[in-house]
Amino acid sequence: MKLSEKIIQLRKSQGMSQEQLATSLQVSRQSISKWELDEAYPDAHNLKMLANVFDVSIDYLLREELTETQTIKIEPFDRIINGIKLHWRKIGYVLSVFSLLTILVIQMMKSAINVTTDDFFSDFGGFFNQNNPFKGMQSLYTGIQIIAGVFLILGVILIVLDFMKSKQQKS
Repeated sequence: MKLSEKIIQLRKSQGMSQEQLATSLQVSRQSISKWELDEAYPDAHNLKMLANVFDVSIDYLLREELTETQTIKIEPFDRIINGIKLHWRKIGYVLSVFSLLTILVIQMMKSAINVTTDDFFSDFGGFFNQNNPFKGMQSLYTGIQIIAGVFLILGVILIVLDFMKSKQQKS
């Protein structure tokens, strides 16, 4: 099987468009099209990038004697992992922003409940201050904030990993 055919097969097996592959390799969609039409060949750097994206060896990409039955089948779980690898930075930003917003909203809710319930229940001579049903929700809100904090840290880690990966690929 020729390199052009392998690129098509691997790209389609991972459910990627030419545009998505081009973005992950930082090349134009036209370059991918030329490679798949056998009009041009990727340079050494792009061969290395293709091997990384498809999780195959450069040797596999260049050797024509492998048949279709010997090709690598990518499982659904591997597709998910490869999708995450392709979009680390985007996932990191989404996790970070969502987590930060969650932390802020929960903090505002905690403050509002404290102010509102303390004023409301104080009118009953202190009886309800001890049995305030909304005080129990404080631990729930704190738990949600902790979980959101973990996701915030995870998002920042993904952004940093993607930044380091792109910096390493440029050098």
